[in-house]
Amino acid sequence: MTYHWLISIQISLLFVNCLCNGSEWSYSNILTGPETWNHHYRNMCSGYYQSPIDLKSDISILDLRLKTVVIYRNTSVAETTTITNNGHSADVTFSQNTWFISFDGLRDYKYEIAKMHFHWGNTDDRGSEHTIDGIRFPLEGHIVSFRRELYSSLEEAIGRPGGLAVLGIMHNIVESIKSDQTVFKAYNNFSGVLNPQFAPPNALTVDNMNLSLILSFLNPSRYFRYFGSLTTPPCTENVLWTVFTDQVPITREQVNLFRSLPYGPNEKQTTMGDNFRPIQPLNPADTLAPRSLYRATASSLSLLSLPGLLCIMLTSQLTVIFS
Repeated sequence: MTYHWLISIQISLLFVNCLCNGSEWSYSNILTGPETWNHHYRNMCSGYYQSPIDLKSDISILDLRLKTVVIYRNTSVAETTTITNNGHSADVTFSQNTWFISFDGLRDYKYEIAKMHFHWGNTDDRGSEHTIDGIRFPLEGHIVSFRRELYSSLEEAIGRPGGLAVLGIMHNIVESIKSDQTVFKAYNNFSGVLNPQFAPPNALTVDNMNLSLILSFLNPSRYFRYFGSLTTPPCTENVLWTVFTDQVPITREQVNLFRSLPYGPNEKQTTMGDNFRPIQPLNPADTLAPRSLYRATASSLSLLSLPGLLCIMLTSQLTVIFS
């Protein structure tokens, strides 16, 4: 079966307004929370390929071509890492041309890491955006990269076809470990900057943050792969998602540090928590081109091998003809 994609892209003021007014959305305000995004960001947050989703093992397709994920650094560039309270999350920004992701075994600087942020719950039984077989975890980290061979920056790639690739990392509370045994300690005590006084738009610089250490706390060959969207407005549907099945340990005290952060002025809740979007359907009932969920166990994929994966563009109209 051959898929012919006839794609019509409408460039409208709505798209511009979504990007310019992104600060107006919220998690805890009933007027601007996730249940309203479909209305305020129509044709975007109400699309067919939205995230997050429930990652169901029993419907996932084992793809033996999928390769081990690698995070690596360009050592010729000096590293500067900034942590900001952006009003919605703890947001980490990496200096340009420093950190990269390899999905295909090549260190070709194709996907450049720009940011990392987190989602967590008010209580330990929720917090992650994705669920694995219906199970939520107390915290999920997102490492956001853009396709540098096509776009010059994250800002340019956000609304463009095939622009983004995000790593999703689940964190689970382990009572038997100490804080200095966790990845946050390895990140040069990243969690040490989180406190009730770290209000938006406060920012701090952290030196020598070794991002690649995160993969030593999980199996980088075990993950789910699917095509989806940003989980916050403007919800652009141009994200290649890789969500690891292993959970990275964290202490309850460290999760509570995230919960101590003050929310921004648009939120009804004062301290940060439950900053995750509800689960979206893998395939809504009226989807013309259903998407598939893949899983990897130990081996390999070239990103372009998933049929049509990077051909789906940000669009308000999508017609598919099968022949």
